[in-house]
Amino acid sequence: MVKYLLALAVVYSCSSYSHSVYSRASECHVDERSAQSVQVTYRARMGSFSDDELITQTKEKLLHKLQDIADNTDAGIMETAVSFKRDPNSSNIDAIAQIASVTECYGDSFKITKENIDYLSSTVFKYTSNDLDIETSFTLPAAPLKQLQQLTPTLIITEDSIFTFKMGDEFAQVLEKLGRFTMLWPINDTKLLAFIGRNHVFSFHQGKLVGYQYNQALLPISLANQLEIVAEDFTFSLNGAQFASTATLDGQQAALIDSAYSEPKFLTLQQVSDLDETAQKLAGFSVGKPFTDFSKVQTSPCYQHAMTIDEYISTYGNSLIQLVDADNKRAFFTPCRQKIVMSTAEQVDHIKLMEDFSARRAGIYGKNELFDNFSKWQFAGLGQGDPYAKLEAMGNTNLEWDTAYVTTEKWHGQFLVIDDTLISGKVFH
Repeated sequence: MVKYLLALAVVYSCSSYSHSVYSRASECHVDERSAQSVQVTYRARMGSFSDDELITQTKEKLLHKLQDIADNTDAGIMETAVSFKRDPNSSNIDAIAQIASVTECYGDSFKITKENIDYLSSTVFKYTSNDLDIETSFTLPAAPLKQLQQLTPTLIITEDSIFTFKMGDEFAQVLEKLGRFTMLWPINDTKLLAFIGRNHVFSFHQGKLVGYQYNQALLPISLANQLEIVAEDFTFSLNGAQFASTATLDGQQAALIDSAYSEPKFLTLQQVSDLDETAQKLAGFSVGKPFTDFSKVQTSPCYQHAMTIDEYISTYGNSLIQLVDADNKRAFFTPCRQKIVMSTAEQVDHIKLMEDFSARRAGIYGKNELFDNFSKWQFAGLGQGDPYAKLEAMGNTNLEWDTAYVTTEKWHGQFLVIDDTLISGKVFH
């Protein structure tokens, strides 16, 4: 069997010492010629672990494989992207990492170990807290994400349909057939982005489907890893031929994609044993007229604690980004990167205050305008980048290593603190 390595462009991200696995948050140069894709599958009996436990077990298996690779390099390796995919018919989870060998480090480095396994997601820091009963509750506005039935689209793409949907289909018609989306992103009164999983987005204009885009790295990793894990690999059915989206493409298959869809993108695959032999693999394409202009995005105000969280979601819920997250919980994103996470009882569980979404490697059209609409997080008079002293002044505060725990009269939570600066956090009412 011919084996191939992904020849990907890799961005600086790694750290110093030899035989180590480094996070993309590190400041290192890598050898782009060494770029490759590494995949592991974690198999578990149905119902034997929670979603969090499954992800952790999968990450540990992936780290073990990455460490084996790093042990055979001179200066270690760096992961430049990590993604997870779930088999809808089992508890199996695939983890795929893009890596490259380190050549030189010139700044801060983040070594990935079992103790900080969450570096293998895009969120560099993990926040933990005690389970708390949240008293505030409300009935959510009627919205497509209200029911959390399993998302199982028909994963077939033809010349004129995407997962059985066609350009011109009504949003209500698509929603009824699909059941729900992974994420709904209202752009303004006439434009809506609707996501299936992490790599598929549909553009609806005035309630009708006008465009679709697939990209294997559609969203910033820090945002993508917030979304639920669903089966996303699909099958092409073109001109009588059927082949998987993940397949190594021969010339005829690549030509079929090139003639049927807009802006196809391919990765160049290089044979391990013969650097002169190459093949192709699909990286992205589009159908119709997916949105590219996000200069007129309507945003809701951020949650500022002036009103209750009940009142805020009741007032602005339908204009916020709605999603099903990686823990299979419903959530809302505000324009200030506040992720309001709901519990299973339709109560607010917590609010996550998130760092910037870096769109540098995202493949979605119009990404710069789209993500420029987010501002730094704010909450109860605090903001990203504020000094730790400002948090101390708000209540009873305890700093343990880089995590600050705070209790005030109305809320409590924890914050990541680096160099006496608030970076991110998680708060409870």
